[in-house]
Amino acid sequence: MTKDINHSGILFKQAELIIPRLEKINPDSSWAHKASACRGSLIRLLELKGEDDESRRVAREASILLNDDDFIVLKNVLERSYEILEGAAAERLR
Repeated sequence: MTKDINHSGILFKQAELIIPRLEKINPDSSWAHKASACRGSLIRLLELKGEDDESRRVAREASILLNDDDFIVLKNVLERSYEILEGAAAERLR
């Protein structure tokens, strides 16, 4: 799978936006545990990006450095996070 640098930047922005939303899921919700796991994964991936950002400053490169496996994990965790948010919202409306 080839990753587009612009696309990975969009995924990182989505991760930054979805983390606080996952945090707001009611702890009594059946979705809370899953939300916590996804949130932790997203934070870990953002930390990897942060380490890469520091490397870029030193090397003066412009691309986000994520290996293909981490890129795939990021996409999958974001997809699961959206499913969790939808499920938690539906549960709350019941």
